[in-house]
Amino acid sequence: MINKTTYFSAEVYNEYTSDMADKVMKAKLGDNYNKYIQEDSEGNTSYTEEGQDMFIEILDDFCNFIAHFGMFSEEDRDDT
Repeated sequence: MINKTTYFSAEVYNEYTSDMADKVMKAKLGDNYNKYIQEDSEGNTSYTEEGQDMFIEILDDFCNFIAHFGMFSEEDRDDT
């Protein structure tokens, strides 16, 4: 297998990895997912503190996973 490194713009990388981490979180929690999100008076949703911790853990795991396939953010590029 050829190990090719691919760098995505920070915007694309962050959107993709965040979306996938949220999907994993939803799949993992099932009906309990709603216990880990909150809504403000303007209708904006965010994670609870515990939900945010869980999301970050899943996000880190997912980023490490795709790094094994040579997929990184431009922010990770080291051209020095």
